[in-house]
Amino acid sequence: MKRREAVRNIVIFSLGSGMLYSCTDPYQAIKNLNLSRLNFNTDHLRILDKLSRSILPIQQIPQLANHTALPFIMKQVNNLQNEKSQQEFQQGYDYFNDYFRNKTNLDFLKADATLVNSFLKKLNTLEISIDQPKSPALYIHHLYHTLKQENLLYLKTTEYFQKKYRFYEMAPGRFDGDFSIAELNLDEE
Repeated sequence: MKRREAVRNIVIFSLGSGMLYSCTDPYQAIKNLNLSRLNFNTDHLRILDKLSRSILPIQQIPQLANHTALPFIMKQVNNLQNEKSQQEFQQGYDYFNDYFRNKTNLDFLKADATLVNSFLKKLNTLEISIDQPKSPALYIHHLYHTLKQENLLYLKTTEYFQKKYRFYEMAPGRFDGDFSIAELNLDEE
């Protein structure tokens, strides 16, 4: 066997074994992100993924059927939010499953889609009183709205959305040297 063939076969084998390994654990990508400020295990990630997919079901779009926004969300929360928001996100998750169980008498992972959707409708209109700043509802509300915002941001930044619903151009964009300044609509305050 020639040296080039041996190197090629080793590379193909390592790529194939890496692919098989990544298929066994769908949350391996999140574990590889090394989230230093968030502490979630695989069971927690399953609940967060189901919640995320229920809030914005991007998997119903055929081109995004295999996508999950969870790695994006976790990276955004870990890297871009301040420490207080990260703690509220973590505590919102800690309270979420018990809150769901108290309201529906079921675990979140065992609930069907109609029950989850009706629960999310109630959660979306949940009014938080300022009188109770440390209530579990406040943290759950923060978790829900963070997941909702980050899911929308993920969808808006996917290649599918950019090409299908926005005029997609590579940076720096198109140069229009003959653009008239008189055509600008300036809102004066």
